[in-house]
Amino acid sequence: MPLMAETVKLPASITGRLLTEATGYQEFTFTDEELEYLANLWIAVPGIEMEPIHQAIIGTASVFGIKAGGYFAYRRGKGASDDDSTK
Repeated sequence: MPLMAETVKLPASITGRLLTEATGYQEFTFTDEELEYLANLWIAVPGIEMEPIHQAIIGTASVFGIKAGGYFAYRRGKGASDDDSTK
């Protein structure tokens, strides 16, 4: 089965929002049009085909990995600011 758009869109969307939150730079957040373009770009690559279950696993794992990375970055930043406030 060809690559589904959601396999690309959801992880890209969450990554963009995470980077926007971490940096304050609003341009990391993708518009719907940009997500559609990115998905279509990957779909057009010849030879990328996999079963729907594999696409779901990749998409889900990507989302959890991205969110976990964001959480740990948040905790690291929060811990640093807490340490600075006690001095």
